[in-house]
Amino acid sequence: MTLRSTRATMLRNLLRAGDRKRIARLLDKLHLADLSRLVTDLQQLELRRAAAVLFDDVRVSKSVAGLSGAAAERLIDAAQEADAGRALTHLGSRHAAQLLLRSPDERRSAILSRLGEPVRGQIVRALPRGARPERGDAAVGAAFRLRRIFI
Repeated sequence: MTLRSTRATMLRNLLRAGDRKRIARLLDKLHLADLSRLVTDLQQLELRRAAAVLFDDVRVSKSVAGLSGAAAERLIDAAQEADAGRALTHLGSRHAAQLLLRSPDERRSAILSRLGEPVRGQIVRALPRGARPERGDAAVGAAFRLRRIFI
């Protein structure tokens, strides 16, 4: 076995076991190009656990920049909403909007709700009008109530 295949086997075993500390140490040793190749072979649960480590606060910018486009997209699709939101903040707003369009409406809304306001606004503006999250009618209702009071 080569060193690369040994690390790939170890990574799969650690991802199945869910040991985040050891997963993080192994992912730090792997080159992101090698990890991009490995991502295609991982199952959904393994992808989610890898994304949780790769998209944490410390590694997210390096991970998003170093992974290939297809690997980053696959990890973002599998990641939990908080992890996916952190990764999307490091992508361009158009690319993030394209990734969000492939998600179901509930997941898209959950991810957008976890983003900070300036980034959220940029991504929402990049979405087509039909895919943008609906705003609450509270402001419209309040305006009509005030109108009744003063007229």
